[in-house]
Amino acid sequence: MLKHKLSILLLACIILVPPSQCTGQATTGQPAPGRSAVSPEMASHRAKRHVEQGNVHFNQGAYGKAVEEYTTAIGLDPRLAEAYVSRGRAYYFTLGATAKTDDDLLKAIELDAKSAIAYYYLGLSDAVTGAYDRAIANFSRAIEFDKGLARAYSFRGWCYAIKAQWDQPSQLLLYQLWESDSGITKAYDGIGWVYVRQMQWEFFAAPDLVHAAEPVPVVAEAYMNRGFAYFKKAQWARAIADLDKVYALDPKLNRGDWNKDWALGKQAQWDRVITDYQKVIEIVSGQAMPLPGSGTLKESLTQAIADYSKTAELSQDPSLSPRIKDALRFIDEWSKVAAK
Repeated sequence: MLKHKLSILLLACIILVPPSQCTGQATTGQPAPGRSAVSPEMASHRAKRHVEQGNVHFNQGAYGKAVEEYTTAIGLDPRLAEAYVSRGRAYYFTLGATAKTDDDLLKAIELDAKSAIAYYYLGLSDAVTGAYDRAIANFSRAIEFDKGLARAYSFRGWCYAIKAQWDQPSQLLLYQLWESDSGITKAYDGIGWVYVRQMQWEFFAAPDLVHAAEPVPVVAEAYMNRGFAYFKKAQWARAIADLDKVYALDPKLNRGDWNKDWALGKQAQWDRVITDYQKVIEIVSGQAMPLPGSGTLKESLTQAIADYSKTAELSQDPSLSPRIKDALRFIDEWSKVAAK
């Protein structure tokens, strides 16, 4: 009889209590027999839902909440490239160009080597820190994988413009050259060189590296910046003409690193700026158009005036109006000086 009662109690234990508690063993947290864990497909699906919710927060400017959603997505699916690039983008808007930003973007590229947006934001991060060569390389990769990414062309054009400008090291080297060789001073003392060495950024629509990172570039600003590049080309054409006059009188002055080939190379850098803003105009306007010629000083000036005039026609930004007028007035005055 006692044996029978013990059998009944043992059966009840088996039925009502988990085996681990009957045996005194600790639970493992593993699913019960016959039940499976969340499948990778389900985890990936949930991760994408969190990315979508993160994007909602991002578009509302709630970047902190967006980061939380993207982080949850990464926890569910650590191989979801979209989650890393989205979190890296959110970090960029909250933290700026930091290691956390770059790490997420690089991880996204590791998982998806053709992620144009990841390369684009890496380019922005590099541009913010002044690493313009790296920025150009990353914008170029973004364009390689998305040829319609107008923002990448716009920011790459800006980086090219910075590199094409007369920089401080060049200024110092030129002064050193003048001090060591008074004769060569004549080659760089013409009116053309006076203007080449000026930045004149007030005539350029510089981008906002943060707030302008997302919107489609404005066509009017692309025309303005292309006009600026044509004007700089014209200035270099006048400076090179100054060199030619001096070299004709004294050929020995055309020597060393500061020669006509160097000057032509500096002038040609503005062609890359022109080409990128031309592409922005085509993508945003939705129509292909031939690239205007700029072989001569006169052609460059004519196109610069046309582009600034087009900016005035298209722009809806009141702050650009006085700058456009100043640019056109300056070009007119410069043209008269350059013609002498």
